[in-house]
Amino acid sequence: MPLYEMDQVGKENQVFVSINNKFGSKTIGNNFVTFSGCGKFKTQDKNRITEKAHNYSDHHLTQFDVQITVGPKWKGVSQCSPLITPNQYVNNDADEDDIQAWSVYPCTWELVASQGGQRIRLKFSMGQSGQSTLFFGIGYQVTATGDLAS
Repeated sequence: MPLYEMDQVGKENQVFVSINNKFGSKTIGNNFVTFSGCGKFKTQDKNRITEKAHNYSDHHLTQFDVQITVGPKWKGVSQCSPLITPNQYVNNDADEDDIQAWSVYPCTWELVASQGGQRIRLKFSMGQSGQSTLFFGIGYQVTATGDLAS
């Protein structure tokens, strides 16, 4: 399955807290951060998904893998809990007999190199069905612990 890229839209909301770096016997880092924002497909990927899903019947589920890099820069992350939700969806030709659906499948995360540190990359799958349907944006909220880059 092809991989599609999303860009962050606007500014993220972020909350930073300094913490003791241990929880029981587990080292969790010096920082607790929660942040949220929105993402949408890069223009070329939005066009590719529109073409891919356009000719299918209402009953066909079109699935695609997506990734977006989010949040502040880190030295390292010990825990990360992401949540992805549908945010932008359009159907420009619906009538009374159309069936439509959209979904977001489980999200994983990884650290990727970024100038001056590492950032969190969220990876997940999206699905849509329905003629003239386009699901092109997400909302996300992430809570993570670790050590922030200076």
